[in-house]
Amino acid sequence: VVAASVKGLAASDGNRLSDERLVNVFISKHGVASGAALSVHAGHALYLPGTGVAPVNIPVRSLSGEPRIVMPFTVEMWMRKQTAATDAVLLSLGSPGESTSSTLSVSRAGNLRFDTPAGDVAATGVVLHSAAWTHVAAAYDGNTLQLIVDGALAATAAATGAARGQALPLHPLVIGGGEGPFFLGWMDEIRVWGTARTPTLVASQMHAALAGDEPGLIAYIPVSPEDLSPEASV
Repeated sequence: VVAASVKGLAASDGNRLSDERLVNVFISKHGVASGAALSVHAGHALYLPGTGVAPVNIPVRSLSGEPRIVMPFTVEMWMRKQTAATDAVLLSLGSPGESTSSTLSVSRAGNLRFDTPAGDVAATGVVLHSAAWTHVAAAYDGNTLQLIVDGALAATAAATGAARGQALPLHPLVIGGGEGPFFLGWMDEIRVWGTARTPTLVASQMHAALAGDEPGLIAYIPVSPEDLSPEASV
């Protein structure tokens, strides 16, 4: 079930980002329509300008209000780096900097990496180019960590960390850096699932917007002009 405060660009207190006058995220017309065909929200994306701004915290809670601690889970999104010259954290799950948090990041070489208390995995054989939109996903099932790029399995590794086999926190979902290094570029269609999605399943839905009530969907951040006030859109 997608909580009302998560569906759309809700800030950490449930208000719209534009209501808080945040300047680190805005709607850009350089959306995924330039690199892929989305049936809804095409042509719009989140733009994050990198350092010097605070990341965006999205609450990921159960219907009773408790922070989500989940196994298995998958996070996925469309992304495009503005520059390939820096390392960058795309998303953090759990309080950034704490030993229980997880991060999905991309290196200056363009390699995707997923670090969790249960272990880590890196897609060293796949390069994410700054000039192109790429769909990325990371999945954890308690025993295995997987990275999926453009619907294809890019890397897999056994979970060998101290938290192997344990549920991991998803709250808060921090978009764009956590404690850094901060992401510079565009994001769209950010999704968190309470299942370990396969490459086939990811590929089957990555080009389509969701209804928001799909089984297993925990959090969904689509991007549309309605997510920010008109004066905040560019």
